[in-house]
Amino acid sequence: MRIDPIELSRELIAFNTINPPGNELSCIRHLEAILSGAGMETSIHNFAPDRANLIARIGGVGSKPPLCFTGHIDTVPLGNAPWSVDAFAGEIIDGNMYGRNYGDSALN
Repeated sequence: MRIDPIELSRELIAFNTINPPGNELSCIRHLEAILSGAGMETSIHNFAPDRANLIARIGGVGSKPPLCFTGHIDTVPLGNAPWSVDAFAGEIIDGNMYGRNYGDSALN
């Protein structure tokens, strides 16, 4: 299974995980599908409504350290300044990708 990092980035930017309230669960499920499709054993651990962490294990055995997705799947609010691009589109303009991320108004 080959994952295109540009397309994966655009897919992840499209998820509205603004906190509050978070709503990471749909993004977690998307990541789980990718990782389980790559042969990893996955488990989702809910900690609030529509909020969860994802644990993925390579090889599916408890003797190996797990790969964990936690914490910053949620993002900060968009802010009050107007956006010049769609914050959830992951548009590529002149070789730069733009969209919401963890604190900046553009990811490039």
